[in-house]
Amino acid sequence: MSKAKIIIGGVAVVAIAATAAHFAAPTFFENQFRAYLTNPKSDLRGEFDNFHLSLLEGTMSATNVSLRTRDGATMTGVGVVLEQVNWFTLLNANPFSDTLAGLALVENAEITYNGATVTSPAVSLSDVRMIEKDGRITYAAQSGELSDIKANDGAGTTATADLVALENVTETRFDGMTLQNLNVDIAPENQSLSVETASLSNCEVTQSLQAILQMPDEPFEFCSAVSGTGFEAKLPRKTDVTIASFGVTKLSTAGVQDAVITDIKAVENDQPIFSAGEVNLTGLHQSLRADEFNGDQKLDDREWQHLIDNLSIGAFSVTDMSAGDNEVSGTIKNFAISDLKDGALGKITLSGLKFQLPNNEDKPVLNITSFEMSNLSLGRLKQIADLYNVQTKSADPTAPIEEFEDETIGDIGLILAPMAYESFLLKDLSLSAQNRDIRNFTFGIDEASSTLSDPIRLEGSGTTFAKTAVSSYRGMYLELDDQSPLKPIISSVLGVDDFKRLSMNAKLNVAWDDQSGIYTYDLEDTSIDDIGSISLMAKFGNLTPEIMAKLHATHLGETDALKDIALGNTSLRNAKLEVTGDQLLKVALRLISTGNGQSPEDLQMAVAMILMQMQEKFAQHERLSDALTELVDWFNNPKHLVITLDPEEPVQMSKFAQRDIDPQTAADTFGLTIQANDAAQ
Repeated sequence: MSKAKIIIGGVAVVAIAATAAHFAAPTFFENQFRAYLTNPKSDLRGEFDNFHLSLLEGTMSATNVSLRTRDGATMTGVGVVLEQVNWFTLLNANPFSDTLAGLALVENAEITYNGATVTSPAVSLSDVRMIEKDGRITYAAQSGELSDIKANDGAGTTATADLVALENVTETRFDGMTLQNLNVDIAPENQSLSVETASLSNCEVTQSLQAILQMPDEPFEFCSAVSGTGFEAKLPRKTDVTIASFGVTKLSTAGVQDAVITDIKAVENDQPIFSAGEVNLTGLHQSLRADEFNGDQKLDDREWQHLIDNLSIGAFSVTDMSAGDNEVSGTIKNFAISDLKDGALGKITLSGLKFQLPNNEDKPVLNITSFEMSNLSLGRLKQIADLYNVQTKSADPTAPIEEFEDETIGDIGLILAPMAYESFLLKDLSLSAQNRDIRNFTFGIDEASSTLSDPIRLEGSGTTFAKTAVSSYRGMYLELDDQSPLKPIISSVLGVDDFKRLSMNAKLNVAWDDQSGIYTYDLEDTSIDDIGSISLMAKFGNLTPEIMAKLHATHLGETDALKDIALGNTSLRNAKLEVTGDQLLKVALRLISTGNGQSPEDLQMAVAMILMQMQEKFAQHERLSDALTELVDWFNNPKHLVITLDPEEPVQMSKFAQRDIDPQTAADTFGLTIQANDAAQ
């Protein structure tokens, strides 16, 4: 037999075999499918009609398909079509690929489970894969689209979506999901939500398909990214919440990498209750445990410590925020925090704050133009809150003050300031009200600032203190209505006919050198506009770290112990008091003479006579006589006064407590010098 005849015969055999397979395959596969779907031991049961298969065209289809799982879920489709079918994969005989079909189409698909249903008139899946692992077969698809989805959980919750598009989806995860015009209605709770567009990326599905159909609160174990536009939620009490857009990345139970929400609005009973232009959050990490909190509204020390130890935020900000109702309302132009970690807040900024109580009879309004603070200690913040949140049932107004006797000098920060923060700056604070007794008034501060530096931890103390502290305020003022009954009283004390604004300024510097033991208290230029100013500086020695630790560990109520430590161990190096302005003494005299039957002029004359008598008595003592002469000069013409204590050697503070020391010896010991008016220039 020739080679040509053999080849022709072989081709004929293959053609005959292919033709036979083409016509025999539909019957073969149909019988196999029906046998599997009717086998009582199969994981999947069901039936179908009008089965069609074409080996040459690579298609397979059926109508009236109905499948049931062992769990009771039912999946049906009026028509199911598979195109570009890989027959070897279907026979589980393809070692090179798990692709089952290039395209799968389902007409009028429906899934039901335990009373819940999901329907879609058109479902399409591309690159459908059949994956066998550990003896179990699962399915996946490169992409898919479900149009006009309708879902019902059987308990009154329904959901619809114009389109759901999927990317690289398996039974346990999907790379992407896009939803258009999603609407969820929770009828039993009178709630609903809608989203115009939403996208989810890299989501792990931890619930089974059947469980997801029940619409649980958390159907996905979070996604690497979630975003959307046109969100609206309708909640009970006629509350509506709308969001223009939102986006979240790296969301998990441990936190979130980035989140942004824009144009938030909340309305209750047709009244706005909250709005914000934009909310940003980055680097949220938490490992909080619910069992660490006892459920009380107030956090105890243990709960607070657990909170600050297990929560960190890279940055958080909100702009153009407004919140409130008829009782309380407030607006904030900008609020931001950053670097919340390790029990400290790196920075907090606030601008454009307005807070008011519209229905309060006094109509109070608080305004702050700007405020910023750096390196705030959250632990110290809790201590301050506890310290000043004094609870007492006593009607005695001094009772809250007596509570402080149980606090230490260090707790209150009387000598060294605890490092509660590193710096703060406040601008344009005002509090105004319309009190019926004092009429319209405004209290405010143009600017206040403070810096704490050079931290140190004293022996036996768990608090870090600042060796250097600088604080000041400028323009602390009071404005009163012309009809206020307080205005003539204050005008009388100040010796002025009228005033529009009463303003004060001050600056305080505190420094401690732990090496030399020198502590300096310097109150600079505390002044009242057009009245005068006072400054005070005192420098103390021998305040070693050991002495400072004892002072800060002593309770405020332990007066004897405080005297022993302060007077027995420390010394005065020098001090200076300076008074300028001819109105300050007159103001003091008016205040003292109020209610004692004397006029300020009579009181001034009486004090001047006492000083002149003392001057005559100590005329033989040059230092004391000169000092009293200057003091009399100032008392008669109070323009400028400087009182200085400048001993040749540091003087033990116990000297101040000696009752038997005579005035001239005291003047020499403490280096007393008084200069008045021209001599003080």
